[in-house]
Amino acid sequence: MRNSLKGDFSNATEVVDYLVKKGLAFREAHQVVGEIVLYCIEQKRI
Repeated sequence: MRNSLKGDFSNATEVVDYLVKKGLAFREAHQVVGEIVLYCIEQKRI
């Protein structure tokens, strides 16, 4: 199961939704999560 999920950021939209519910604007939440995903890819944390 772990191998099938490598490189899969399908839960990123869940994190965006969470941040929006906490009061962050959608545009900002989307940018924050995008930066997290990019960081994970660059650091080979996928």
